[in-house]
Amino acid sequence: MEQATNDSDNDFVEGLFYSDKEFYLSTGRMTDHAPKTEDIYRDNIFYKMLWQYTRFYLSTFDYIFRYDPDWFWNLPEGGFYTLFRRFAPRTMRNSGFYRKYIGAKHRLRNLLGIKVETDQEQLIQDWELPWERAVEYYAICP
Repeated sequence: MEQATNDSDNDFVEGLFYSDKEFYLSTGRMTDHAPKTEDIYRDNIFYKMLWQYTRFYLSTFDYIFRYDPDWFWNLPEGGFYTLFRRFAPRTMRNSGFYRKYIGAKHRLRNLLGIKVETDQEQLIQDWELPWERAVEYYAICP
């Protein structure tokens, strides 16, 4: 990863750890012309594209907000999610709408008297740390 960040051909570098045995390194360059851009709002889930393709193109907007269509991966797949992903307007595909969804879900549970183990939602956050501490940090992650 450090080598990729030092490569002047790369405009961005991103590493995604799924486990101690599964890591994806993405590198990219900005271009004025892409042969085809992928639809991460209806057809593809960004993080799954990393498993499926060695190369793909996104618009700058889609790259910057690449996780918002999936509500930071908190909405389960199947059923409603599949329909939502295919037909929901773009205005509902962001973390702001997700926050409203979570609030409505909690109000409905309270109204119906449904108890849940915790009121906490998962949080996936980007982290940045110095290279010299990366191995140390990874070693202590659960």
